[in-house]
Amino acid sequence: DLEEAVAAYEAINAEFAELTFRIGQLRSLIDNYQRQVDTLHQQVRSRAVEAYMHGDRNDGTWFLFSTGSIEQAVIAQEILAQAVEGDV
Repeated sequence: DLEEAVAAYEAINAEFAELTFRIGQLRSLIDNYQRQVDTLHQQVRSRAVEAYMHGDRNDGTWFLFSTGSIEQAVIAQEILAQAVEGDV
């Protein structure tokens, strides 16, 4: 009985160690992905502000901010606000 209990404990302990290792790997991947998300978010924010400020027609976003009506101006303002707040 004692030997069976020790064997079961060792098997469970080995599985626990493996799971702990895998969790550590997953946390590392999550951290890396979060850094990538943060970088991309900053790029989107910068490009939105740059397009708004300079009307850059080379990057394809200029049309968002070239307003022909009040409605378009409101939409452009909302897009910029979301980019700056972090919703984009």
